[in-house]
Amino acid sequence: MAVTMAKQLSPQGLSGVSPPCSAFLVPEKWLRTAWACQRRRAISRSVLCGVMLFALGLVSLFTGQIAADLEWSRIRGRWRSKRVGYNTPTDIWKSEFANLYHGCSDRTPHFRDAVHDSESNGYLLIATSGGLNQQRTGITDAVVVARILNATLVVPELDHHSFWKDDSDFADIFDVDWFINSLSKDVTVVKRIPDKVMRSMEKPPYTMRVPRKSTPEYYLEQVLPLLLRRRAVQLTKFDYRLTNKLDEELQKLRCRVNYHSLRFTKPIKLIGRKLVKRMRTMSSLHCYPFEVFSFFVGNLLGIISCSS
Repeated sequence: MAVTMAKQLSPQGLSGVSPPCSAFLVPEKWLRTAWACQRRRAISRSVLCGVMLFALGLVSLFTGQIAADLEWSRIRGRWRSKRVGYNTPTDIWKSEFANLYHGCSDRTPHFRDAVHDSESNGYLLIATSGGLNQQRTGITDAVVVARILNATLVVPELDHHSFWKDDSDFADIFDVDWFINSLSKDVTVVKRIPDKVMRSMEKPPYTMRVPRKSTPEYYLEQVLPLLLRRRAVQLTKFDYRLTNKLDEELQKLRCRVNYHSLRFTKPIKLIGRKLVKRMRTMSSLHCYPFEVFSFFVGNLLGIISCSS
């Protein structure tokens, strides 16, 4: 190590030092001056590398944004090439992309029809919970549970306290007559328990809360005996109380309820169409925030637009 340091501190070892640095060198200051010059060179190289990396990052950022915009414009052009304007509705089943889609909610011939009110195992009352989207899911699951229990479903009650804090009832939000009629082949739905049945009941409806993601077997083993004994059972806080692992026919029934039977009332559909029209107009001007907003509220307004 001593030999190496001697070579570095010799005049020959400092031959690579720039003239401004070597002009003031004296033997006793070789070490200090050499270290300072080498450090200055290392700092300048680091700054140069940092500037180059920063420039490359900016180039990558701008080119990526341009590529994303071009791809987005290409996709929008493909889907809008056949449209005359936003006032002209698109029938996806008659478009050039119809072969990419297929209906998944149609009932099969072997799916038996719903039993009559007087022949069911009893009346199922549902008290939904959460916001409107959660309550919509609860209503969808309630129809499937009524089918599993072979029960007559009473039009579900909406939650007015826990989250939504709105006084609207089912009939204020959804078309209740359409809901009942559209499900007539799958589940018998009534607006309320008949007075004759209520007078004949010895006790009021049994109230219980089932665990979340309960299986059909749980309803058959735990709820059905109570329904047969009491003739009416009310399930409270009914949000996500049915598992997603169901057979194909029950999954199709879920789709029929959510996308066909739950239809908004006319005043809500009118407001929804106006909002969708305005968001489409703004999005045509490449105003991306409106498209993002339209995506987040699509679970409600998109259904309005599709069903109109």
